[in-house]
Amino acid sequence: MRKRTSFAGLFILGILAFVVGHAGESPATTDRVAPAATGGRSAALLRSAPRRYRRPTLEQRVRALSRALSLSPAQETQLRAALVSQQVQVRALLRDSSLPPESRTGALRAISNHTIERIRGFLTEEQRKKYFPAGAPDTPGTSASDQAHVNFWLDAMRKKK
Repeated sequence: MRKRTSFAGLFILGILAFVVGHAGESPATTDRVAPAATGGRSAALLRSAPRRYRRPTLEQRVRALSRALSLSPAQETQLRAALVSQQVQVRALLRDSSLPPESRTGALRAISNHTIERIRGFLTEEQRKKYFPAGAPDTPGTSASDQAHVNFWLDAMRKKK
């Protein structure tokens, strides 16, 4: 019997596959359209349509984190190495057809958590206070004590009604 894959797991897997597949590409390479994908329409017309979202490149991510966290040049180099390593690991994982999708979701989370810990390892205490990546285990609002506060507030609201 086949295991059912959760929608969230497949969604995460799809997003990561999409991001990793195009990470680091220049806009010139991402604007190419395969002739079969145009459905008879001109590829030039498809390229001229405004794009709603462009994924940040690896360098854009490094610059944004560097500004937000006030990283030193040495820290920027370490950050770039951590993100490149993550990208290589995720690409290898997604190309490994021997793993079922259920296993990939956990492995993707493990790679992400390892990268987060690697980045936190070279940040100063002040920078760590500013660094809250999405999905990190100790992101504000995700701990058990935060959940207890939310439940207390919800109970108080229910009692008022």
